[in-house]
Amino acid sequence: MKKKSYAKVVGIIFLILVLAAFFMLYVKEVATKKVVVHEYAIYSEKITEDFEGLKLVHFSDVDYGTTINKKELKEAIEKINVIRPDLVVFTGDLAYQDGKEEELISLLSNIQSTIGKYAVSGEYDLKSKEWKNIMQNSGFTILDDTYEVIYGNQNNRILLSGISSNLVNTNPINEKTKTTQDFINQNPNLFHILLLHEPDYADKVNLENYDLILSGHSHNGYINLPFLQTLFLEEGAKKYYKPFYNIKDTSLYISGGLGTTTFSYRFCNRPSINFYRIRKAG
Repeated sequence: MKKKSYAKVVGIIFLILVLAAFFMLYVKEVATKKVVVHEYAIYSEKITEDFEGLKLVHFSDVDYGTTINKKELKEAIEKINVIRPDLVVFTGDLAYQDGKEEELISLLSNIQSTIGKYAVSGEYDLKSKEWKNIMQNSGFTILDDTYEVIYGNQNNRILLSGISSNLVNTNPINEKTKTTQDFINQNPNLFHILLLHEPDYADKVNLENYDLILSGHSHNGYINLPFLQTLFLEEGAKKYYKPFYNIKDTSLYISGGLGTTTFSYRFCNRPSINFYRIRKAG
């Protein structure tokens, strides 16, 4: 091979390696930072005047200690508080491992809401010795397999319920939702929001009972490229993993999450929180 041709081949290989190194640096150290806010409008005829414009913030999959640490979580909380939400909900997987209890309580306690803060467990949460204590001492009400009634200024109501992680607490869905179902049977026409960590289990619930399902777990597939996204799907989020689905007239929104788990990379999928404005239809 001539010297010029050899040098050209070496140069091309070197350029490819440099670009690959920059790409890997970007997807691990840049694309996993700087939280963005996704805003959605939710319309329903069940919403009454006193809930018109209700602001709901949804975050999920912090996986604290992976690509999200104190600086990044503090930034996300600042973005939440700028919205001045009425409700804040968390759909599971707070920390990748135990050992940051006091730090997380200090951070999460700064989240502000006018009505309340609510949470359901992810699979890492149910394996944690600290999660329940962290959430409760941060002002969150845990809705694992139970519900809360939210009252408006005119004494109208909406229903908020939750289901614990189905990857750890493997009791049948109908058992987990029995308490909520009993209340629904007596109060059938309330606008109902379900918190569910693993979105694929939306197929297991009675969708007629739910107007809005908020979920997490999938991280929206980590890598947003055609045909590649399906390579990085989590168990429990193999069918539903994109940001939005309409399933038999029930809206399912899936948070892209803040952190990462075993796959610590993102591409075209920044860490995010979701902001919903609840509106009266018509």
